[in-house]
Amino acid sequence: GISKQFGTRALATLFFMASRFRVGEDRMTVAHLSRRLFVKAALAGAAGTLIPRIAIGAGPAGGEAQQAANNASLSSLTLSEASELVHSKKISPVELTKACLGRIEQLNPKLNAFITVVADSALVEARAAEAEIQRGRWKGPLHGIPIALKDLVDTAGVRTTAASGLFKDRVPTQDAEVVRRLRAAGAVLLGKLNLHEFAYGGSSAISYFGPVRNPWNLAYSPGGSSGGSAAAVAAQLCYAAPDLILEVPSANRRGTAALSDSNLRTVE
Repeated sequence: GISKQFGTRALATLFFMASRFRVGEDRMTVAHLSRRLFVKAALAGAAGTLIPRIAIGAGPAGGEAQQAANNASLSSLTLSEASELVHSKKISPVELTKACLGRIEQLNPKLNAFITVVADSALVEARAAEAEIQRGRWKGPLHGIPIALKDLVDTAGVRTTAASGLFKDRVPTQDAEVVRRLRAAGAVLLGKLNLHEFAYGGSSAISYFGPVRNPWNLAYSPGGSSGGSAAAVAAQLCYAAPDLILEVPSANRRGTAALSDSNLRTVE
């Protein structure tokens, strides 16, 4: 059973599975919402899930198979493992970023975890981090680590939509405080993650950009409101999605949106 397969991780697994909902095709009508209501709804609706870490599945055939395997190998590192390798200069932030971008290209069409991917700027940030670390200017454990953010957090120059058609073209002019701190820590931003519209629900099935799919079973949702964050970390598309702040005593895990050591396979 589950307890035999996961041992001490069973509780996190059961919590995640209990949060699943069938993905529907309904959409919320939000044309009447003002900006003030948007902010209130966003603040009121924040929620999260604990989902198990997912192992590597089969990749495409031919020459692409080796690249997919390489990407999977790098992206399967925990955040702390990746950070230690970057700090010791055994692996490059550029390698990690390319691996994550490859996984996103491979899996996001099925999962719909990302609303926006900023591949070009992510590689620029990764190269800058690599140069700083080579010069001995390591900033800390997030330096050069590819992360993604829930599309509710303002990012200067990168659209922030709250998964709503009302804000589908909104591009903030300044970063939120959490983004400023992450950038100062040297984190590499891969893009913005899908969510339940306005963060006002627990399924992530209602989004202007389409529902988020569960990496375990595409017929289900990963929960919400941060469904894209959970799916992205669980499917190893990024090393963390720090829109969810979870205080865990044993914090040596992959990221903040999905915390466990289970060994399941994702749908690939």
